[in-house]
Amino acid sequence: MGQKLQGSFFTLFLLVSILLIWDGRTAAEAQISLESALPLEIQFSQGETIVEQSSITVGLSDFQSILSDDLSLLHDQWQPYDGDQNPGINYFVSENSAFVAPGKVQIKDFPYQTFFVSSFQNNSGNSIGHLMLAYDFIYNFFERSENNDFELMYRINDGEWSSVQSGKIESFSLRSDEDSWRSFSINLNIDDIFLRQSDVIHLMWVIDGTETISNEIPMALQRMEIFPEVGEQLSLNRGDVIITEILPKSDVNGSDFEYIEIYNPAEQRLSLKGVEIFTSLGVKVIQQDIYVEPYGFTVISNADISSLEGVNNSYFYSGSIISESRGRVGLERNGQLIASATYEATEPGVALELNRVSRAYDGYSSLQDFAPSQSTYYQDLYGSPGSRGNTVPMYSKGLSDSGLYLFTLPGRSIQRLNRNSALEFYDLAGEPINMDTVEPYQPVLVQKTDNSAVKIFTESEYSSNSTAVPVSELTSGSDFIATPVYAENSGQTMNKSTNLSRIAPVTQIWNRQKQKFDLQFLSQIENDYWSPFVLNESVANLLGNSDNRITGPSMERFIEFSLLPENGNEGLIADAVMLGFLDSPAQNSQLRFDLPKLELLPSANNNTNFRSPLLYLSSTLSSENYNSFTHLPFDINQEYEIGLGAKMIDNAGSATIKWNLNNELPEEWILTLEDTFNGTSVNLREENEYRFRYSSSVSAMNENNQNETPKITAFTAQGRPRFVLKVQPYESFSENTEDVETPDKIELRPNYPNPFNPSTNINFYIPEERSVRVGIYNIVGQQVALLLDDTIQAGEHSLVWDASDKPSGIYIVQLESGNRIFTRKITLIK
Repeated sequence: MGQKLQGSFFTLFLLVSILLIWDGRTAAEAQISLESALPLEIQFSQGETIVEQSSITVGLSDFQSILSDDLSLLHDQWQPYDGDQNPGINYFVSENSAFVAPGKVQIKDFPYQTFFVSSFQNNSGNSIGHLMLAYDFIYNFFERSENNDFELMYRINDGEWSSVQSGKIESFSLRSDEDSWRSFSINLNIDDIFLRQSDVIHLMWVIDGTETISNEIPMALQRMEIFPEVGEQLSLNRGDVIITEILPKSDVNGSDFEYIEIYNPAEQRLSLKGVEIFTSLGVKVIQQDIYVEPYGFTVISNADISSLEGVNNSYFYSGSIISESRGRVGLERNGQLIASATYEATEPGVALELNRVSRAYDGYSSLQDFAPSQSTYYQDLYGSPGSRGNTVPMYSKGLSDSGLYLFTLPGRSIQRLNRNSALEFYDLAGEPINMDTVEPYQPVLVQKTDNSAVKIFTESEYSSNSTAVPVSELTSGSDFIATPVYAENSGQTMNKSTNLSRIAPVTQIWNRQKQKFDLQFLSQIENDYWSPFVLNESVANLLGNSDNRITGPSMERFIEFSLLPENGNEGLIADAVMLGFLDSPAQNSQLRFDLPKLELLPSANNNTNFRSPLLYLSSTLSSENYNSFTHLPFDINQEYEIGLGAKMIDNAGSATIKWNLNNELPEEWILTLEDTFNGTSVNLREENEYRFRYSSSVSAMNENNQNETPKITAFTAQGRPRFVLKVQPYESFSENTEDVETPDKIELRPNYPNPFNPSTNINFYIPEERSVRVGIYNIVGQQVALLLDDTIQAGEHSLVWDASDKPSGIYIVQLESGNRIFTRKITLIK
């Protein structure tokens, strides 16, 4: 691997030289000019340099001309490799009459033994953010005793030399078992670079050996290919990042130490690669893929401080550019100023913290906006690198599309920045409100009336040592709670997935596109200061008390039901609910995690129909009448019945309920869904969906909404749920089997087998002599067979339906007796 890198370095050197000649430049420029991002192949010869469209052949006599001014060859003569030591001579291996493979190239006054060296300048018209290099080497380490390692290093402009990741070759891996030249190839990527226009990168293979290094090392470079790639043109605008803290150059244990802290006030992750940090003392370019997380900090320093508490993201540069007394620090990318700060030091080792991020919302912070830090973090140093410290953070959120949004504001509205005529604010009861009066973490409805791009700005009120979880009621007088953020100590940014994933198994999150609440596992919620999530009141009450925080259960067993309407939205899930099986936390055996079914009542003046079908669960165990989520014990020892209701938005039609049983549900549990409208009972393990028809007499229909403003409220239904979910342990089923032997009412039993081909047994029981009619119907209601129409005696009865002449599909068995009708779904599969 190291040898490849060595060859890569040499080849790159040659390539740069060729590019210089190809462009018609003179050797006096002392570096190679990259004029495009196209790949090039490099080879070598003893003759003149030859430039073609996609390849270059470099003459050995041009080596000196492709080095920058501060690098010069120790020797400028070449001779064929003969295995002997020839001081003062570079060597090459002859491959054929046209090409050669050059060997060791040494540099004057360099602290390392060098093997290959090259320098090239970016004149391509674009920034280069990545280099891919491919090398072909030849070697002959037959009976050689040297143990030499080859390492590729690089330097940009006059910066420090750095090692290339994976850029190392160990010669012991190249031992030959016979005296002959062999070849190997290697590919190398250099990611941590950002070459601006006219930037120069130097590539150097160095040799490290524990024994004496001979002048002739049996390795040489045949050819190389170089693939420069244009860096991402990620735009940053003024104010996208803000300088929140500056430590002027200070002496720490005899070394200079300085840093700046950068804050991201928005919800998008930002890349800092290519950002130029400039002061009156110099410029540093961030070469790596370093990001500033949403509402997070990144520290840029001339020392590696990644091990300090609170520093979760940092970048290290060499040298010093921040004056120890006073000055200005600026950030630019692609020639555009994005942030700047003026500072004046108070005393060595004391950082200056920005008082309020909102004072620098446009990226500019003045001298009077900074104050000496009162926090210590290392020895006698004062500051809060990587955390908010005494800085009051600002949070911004961009809005573009028109429509209705549900937010919690992570702090107080910044009045001077929030003058947006396109935004109308309402509380969840539909009352218009002034944004400046909205309390921190209070859920609000925001109606955006056009598609212009606007931003909302808020400012935190919580101190850096707050550990409280602020909660607020989602609607006045309700018993469910919206919990927006978790204010972590030490001023760290909120992380819902880390801090709240075990508080409750699921929550409800507002879906702006669907204008409804979606169920979501709490552990999967992305970090977002602005989106409230819904918790049961009993959970939220415990969360609000930092001394009585709970550890909620994980949900290993659950059943999810989805509703798919078939009138105009076929195949699209309209709503979903979930039944979980949980053990109560040890801290509170009576704790409930039920989530109410919430719905949006849109404004009558809004042309968009936000209404959509709803699915809900009813349980006597829940404190809520209508739930999006409810739960039973993790291990059941009795039969449970859960109501499953559907509220449709039209007068009549058909719909489908689908379900998903997760793999952890015990196999012995009996799970059935009964349609109380027609008596159909479905085994949830044998089927995965149920199609039904509805009309105004059995469904909650479309309502005339006369609201002047939109509002969110707890859903209420008319009548009992149409479906009943029965959950039974195996023992409960056995007991029921004994009861079935002497029932006191008519029963249409499950057919056997089901599915069947071509015949099945249909069993039923009547407690007394009566007239009975049993027919078979297809899915559209047409009778396809009449099995019985007679008066029969009390007791158990069995009928056989032979469906040899019928197509595969779902059929309905219907038993009629007096004014009673019983149905059951059966499936024919051929």
